[in-house]
Amino acid sequence: MMRTMLVTLMMISVVLTETHYYMSAPWTPFNPDRSINLDTIPDQAKFHKEQGVTHAWVIGGMGQWYALTVEERQQLGQAWVKAGNEKDLFVIVHTGASVIRDAVELTKHATKIGANAIAVIPPFTGARPGSVSELIEVLKMIVGDSKLPLYYYHIPGTTGINFKMSQILDEAYTSLPTLKGVKYVDSDVIDFVKCSEMFKGKYEMFWAPEPKLQAMPFGSKHYVLAESYYAPYLSKVVQQWDNENLKGAREAQQQLNDLQSLIGSSGSGASKYVMKSLGIYLGPPRLPKQPLSEEKYNQMVVKLTEWGFYKNTSKVY
Repeated sequence: MMRTMLVTLMMISVVLTETHYYMSAPWTPFNPDRSINLDTIPDQAKFHKEQGVTHAWVIGGMGQWYALTVEERQQLGQAWVKAGNEKDLFVIVHTGASVIRDAVELTKHATKIGANAIAVIPPFTGARPGSVSELIEVLKMIVGDSKLPLYYYHIPGTTGINFKMSQILDEAYTSLPTLKGVKYVDSDVIDFVKCSEMFKGKYEMFWAPEPKLQAMPFGSKHYVLAESYYAPYLSKVVQQWDNENLKGAREAQQQLNDLQSLIGSSGSGASKYVMKSLGIYLGPPRLPKQPLSEEKYNQMVVKLTEWGFYKNTSKVY
């Protein structure tokens, strides 16, 4: 009976998933002195496109938005929009900030430079919105008169803003017309499904948690990769699922899990240094995050080589 149910869900998913979007959240490139390195961004955008990434969510958590000044974020946003236009990437500039006035300024700038969309994580340090209505008012203040599509950053484990996403969308339906989608970083599959079903596909729901396969029976079409080099592996999972090959989808998901585990076991922040081994050095992270030691980096490269990573992922140089 369970197998029949899964096959039925897979058939439903094939109908619903004609187009898949893969979103990457690129790291901010730094020079050795930890100043921002804008010269690397065109190479990052090129690599994203080659891997099959469709959306770049820039200056987000992996981009250390919290460690950047407003001016630096504006410079990075402008560089990404330019590179994205050249490579046909949909660039979503994250404009959320701890200070609402900073978020407003960043939104105005993203609108001016022609970003494809903006993304917002609401303020959560010190004080948080106490109700869904308060949250919507904060978002409206940040958006202002910008007509750019808005993506909401739903990550309650970080923000402590624990409202159900379906509640937020329900209230935003008429009061926040530019809201286009959600980066869903939460394990509540039921709420995720409710968001999709209640609003008949009005919102682009990007599923972030692993395994990605868990969301596919419920019609999920869009996924958050974090690291761009995972795109080819995730696309195998999606392809097998869409072909109604559950066994193949599980095997492809396991391969993706194994690769993520290998990189994760190499040390904190190791995923950023994979790009160095592919020909794009993104520099050290900003403090208090620590760089990966040369010893751990070399060990990781050996493991990735033995695993076969470089046979499937082309180096930039």
